[in-house]
Order: sequence, then structure tokens, then C-alpha cells
Amino acid sequence: MPAYNAGKYLSESIKSVLAQTYAEWELIIVDDQSQDDTAGIAESYQRIDSRIKYFWQKNGKQGRARNKAIRESEGYYLAFLDADDIWLPHKLTHQVNLMKEHQSDLVFGYSYLLENGLRTDRTIGRGSGNYQGQTAIEFLLYHDAFIMSTVFAKRDAVMKVECFVEDLKIQYCEDWHLWLKLALENFSFYTDTEIVSYYRIHSESAAITEKQAQIKFFFALLNLHHQYRHNLLLTKAIRSRIDNLMYHSVWVDDDLVDAIIKFLRANNYIGASFFLYKPLYKLNLSLFRKFFLWINKMEN
Repeated sequence: MPAYNAGKYLSESIKSVLAQTYAEWELIIVDDQSQDDTAGIAESYQRIDSRIKYFWQKNGKQGRARNKAIRESEGYYLAFLDADDIWLPHKLTHQVNLMKEHQSDLVFGYSYLLENGLRTDRTIGRGSGNYQGQTAIEFLLYHDAFIMSTVFAKRDAVMKVECFVEDLKIQYCEDWHLWLKLALENFSFYTDTEIVSYYRIHSESAAITEKQAQIKFFFALLNLHHQYRHNLLLTKAIRSRIDNLMYHSVWVDDDLVDAIIKFLRANNYIGASFFLYKPLYKLNLSLFRKFFLWINKMEN
């Protein structure tokens, strides 16, 4: 459980772990340099139950906090719970049994939505059934990330792909990056429609406050492309996201343009015309977008 200024919701999340019907768990809370009462709340529960362990780290965002927790863990399985979400009491029991039944490396479930403090019967989730190889890669490339509070994974599988990415450009979608990395390494997924958690939506949640989500998804794919550059599905997905960013994103800066030009050039998308992109971007963003659209039509 990564926790950053989570005092408002942390106690309810911890209580949902304490309420699990499956008793052989350890809860590892990593405080990402919170400025509120997160530390005091976490330490108070640590004194109550020895299965709860609290650690503090200098702010490094979600990926580093999750990796710290994984390194400190001792179990065979990993389950993830954001500090503002809630597990249903049967969550661990159900998913331990599901993992054994299907012999999958990762299991995902569905969540109820918790909006403005109210528990609703609206649900959120992705897919149903087994996914592996190309089907897993395609599913992840063209769907939103699974809800973290529904994830249940074999620790060895996550460790084998070196856990979560810690690059700050990718924080917010570091979970999606990890699932894709596991899919690219041919690990197996099983998505179950059983509702196992509450996913909280509130004004401070990353889903609401993150304004550059699509750019972060792009950089996540770009990071994977360095390792899996021969995967055509990945290359195609990056090209598609570039078009979307160029036509719709208001967050265009030097880093993004440089990354796009480098990718297009390396993958022979724009040939000799690539040298015009950066000067046009510097001159006029609207003109730059129009030129990009024109080149794109020429290529297709």
C-alpha cells in the first residue's frame, strides 16, 4: 500500500485488510513522504496488529513506493491496495482460490465505485477469461489499466520483470506498464468478474488531477519499446498514440516532440521530412500540427 497524504482515507483502507476472511497476510504500508497524519495513523495500526508493517521513504511516487513494499514482502503472492480504496472481505480468499484453480500468473477482478464518500452499485472492470501472449498484449494496449485494488499476482513473476518502473515520466500508469511488460514476457492473466473492492473517486485522486495522462501512457509505451522494439503490436500502438497526441493534446513540449521525432525517425515513418518537425514546432504549434497531419496522410 503506497500512501501519500492519505490520512483522510487510510484508516478505512487498513480496516478492509483487517476484515479479510483470509488471515495469512501482511500489510506493508510505504509512506511516500506524506505531510499529513498518514504516519501516525499507519503506526497506530502497526501497534495493534503485527502483520502490519510501516515504512517511510523520500518522495519517489507510486512505482518506487510499490517496489519498496515488494522488497520488504515475504509472501508467495502480491496484492495491491491504494490507500484510498477498500477491499471487500472475501477478496483475498477468492483470489487465492482463483489463482490456484486457473494456474495464472496474475488475476484481476472488478470494483464497485465509491463516489464522494458514497458506496454505489456501479461497477468498473476490464474483460473476462484467460489472456496470454498476443491476446493479452492486444487487450492491454487498447483498454484502460486494471484497477489496482483488484490485482493479485505471483511475486516471482513480478520480480522477474524487475517490478514497477520508477521513471517519473511514467508515474500514474506504472501499473499498466507492468502488466504490459508481463504480457510481453508471456505471463498469463485471468480476469474474473467477481467484485472484490471499492474504487474511490474523489477530487484529489490521480484519475481526476492528472492532466497529462495520455502523454504518460505514451512514455510508458516508449519505455517498453526500447526493450521490445521488434514487437509490431507495440510499435503500431505507439504510432496511434502519437497521432492522438498531435491532434488533441494541449500538453505539447520539447521533451514530447523530441521523443516523437526520435521514434518516428528510428522506425522509418517520416523519412527525410523529419528535420522539419522541430523548427515548425518552435515556430508555430498550429502549423506544426497541420504539417504533421499532411505528412501522415502522405504516409498512409
